[in-house]
Amino acid sequence: MTSLTPGRRALALLAALGALMLAGCGSADPASTTGPADHGAPLRLSVLISGDGGASSKLARYLAAEVAPDYDAELTFETITSAEQLSQTVADGEIDANFISTGYWVAQQVADGGYKVRPVLATHFNRFSIVSTKYPSLREVPDGASVVLPNDPSNLAQGLLLLAQEGLIQLEPSDRPELYTQRQITANPKNLRIEEAGLAQIPRSLPDVDLGVTYDSVFLDGGVAPEDFLATFRAPSTNWAIHLVVGENIAPERLATLEQIFEDPRATRFVSDQLKDVALPLTAGVGS
Repeated sequence: MTSLTPGRRALALLAALGALMLAGCGSADPASTTGPADHGAPLRLSVLISGDGGASSKLARYLAAEVAPDYDAELTFETITSAEQLSQTVADGEIDANFISTGYWVAQQVADGGYKVRPVLATHFNRFSIVSTKYPSLREVPDGASVVLPNDPSNLAQGLLLLAQEGLIQLEPSDRPELYTQRQITANPKNLRIEEAGLAQIPRSLPDVDLGVTYDSVFLDGGVAPEDFLATFRAPSTNWAIHLVVGENIAPERLATLEQIFEDPRATRFVSDQLKDVALPLTAGVGS
């Protein structure tokens, strides 16, 4: 074997070192490589929804299919099974966000249960209306008419505000309108007989009452005809809107991506174009 001179040994060593450096640059761990050409796996974000039928669920699934991929994200969904799950799983970080609650409902959950959650973004209003299968207008509702409202606190308050909006009752002034109950009624010129029931029961009760008040989606799912809708709630505040709700300890990157997805202009267009029978965009909801 021919031995290398000292000069040739030095050149061979330099060549070997160069080869090692090139090999190191070309075989970096994919998990540590960044660049515009390869964003890696999408960020998986979990969202709690109420099911497939409501406006919020339809909007969330649209955003998952059409918008989230543009932000290198994937939305996955869990369906609510109990009221406690609504805030607890988000507070614990098991789920990134819920997309079911109004701002007032969240405030109530925090006050009553001490949950570590917060609303970060209002997206739309769920339409909330007065319906009658007996009278074509509120002017024709007789003295002593019966009205059925939702029996949960936040929706009961919304129902009372809607009756007040239409001049059917008056309520005492309050800076906590989400807490209104029948005790805050100060005038009832038509002597309405107000009953309370679960949301799903209200459409079924329409043959037995003069007026029903709940979400349009609930009425439509119960077979109520569009011509039976007499008045829709004009929310005085976006606190009545549906919000994206997160835990206080959510990672900043996850929160920022969720906000980008749910604030995307396509969300508002979808509400206006595809959900107009059951929802209102923010621009059309407050006091309009």
